[in-house]
Amino acid sequence: MAIVPQIFMLTGNNSTNDEALPGLNWIYSWKINNFLSTGGSTQFNRTIDGSTGREYTTWAQSWTIGYSLTDNLGAYTEWFAFVPHSADTALTQHFANGGLTYLISDDVQFDIRAGYGLNDAAPDYFLGTGLSIRLQ
Repeated sequence: MAIVPQIFMLTGNNSTNDEALPGLNWIYSWKINNFLSTGGSTQFNRTIDGSTGREYTTWAQSWTIGYSLTDNLGAYTEWFAFVPHSADTALTQHFANGGLTYLISDDVQFDIRAGYGLNDAAPDYFLGTGLSIRLQ
């Protein structure tokens, strides 16, 4: 379990007026057995409405089930949502996604993911990739 302070510094987007957007992320997980794990993330972030320029809070919630396929290869399925509080135009968005992770070394992991929106306010689909590096 961890509590992670975070800050978003958006560039090239006039809707944020070059403002810092702080937030807090509570991350938690449990290993069920050598194959299965579960966890989630509960966070809130300051957000600026792109249409009105007014600030509001976005709550984000996720829940993940992870699968250890080999020592280096994993997979996961996830539900997550963005829930705006006191927003002028933003609507709640729900998503489902899944992906694969590959542990290159003890400190470097590569991942790919694909998902789709579960309600009308969410984008229809998304694809992505990532690289995580643990610094010691």
